[in-house]
Amino acid sequence: MSTTPIGRARAAYHLAARFLDRHGVEHPLARTLLALADRAAQAAYKAGHHVHDIHAANTHLGKHP
Repeated sequence: MSTTPIGRARAAYHLAARFLDRHGVEHPLARTLLALADRAAQAAYKAGHHVHDIHAANTHLGKHP
């Protein structure tokens, strides 16, 4: 796992997205993971990253650089 704010935000986002895909938004853990992803994204933003850094086009739908 990455130790940079942007790496943590990406990891949290992908973890929450995969969980939501399998279990849906009504699952209590899904809401917790979404909250954690939100906090990680806020930390990355405060560190100077932009939203498009987290949701980069080359990582969408499993397409990695």
